[in-house]
Amino acid sequence: MLLTGAITAGLHHPGHLVRLLIILAAVLGALTATLALAAAFAPTATTRTAARTTLDLLLRLVPWYTPPKS
Repeated sequence: MLLTGAITAGLHHPGHLVRLLIILAAVLGALTATLALAAAFAPTATTRTAARTTLDLLLRLVPWYTPPKS
């Protein structure tokens, strides 16, 4: 609901929409970095696998990302 309201407000004021997109990109970047670090340095193999799988799913949103071969 909050996101819908923010997008609606952003469409009425172009400067607000740009700011909203920048914040969204920053949140996605922070999430990606956190998952990458968790995939590399997690204490257990199960946690590393879960972080790697989640990171793979997130990166599939990027058109030029090529998923690893299983």
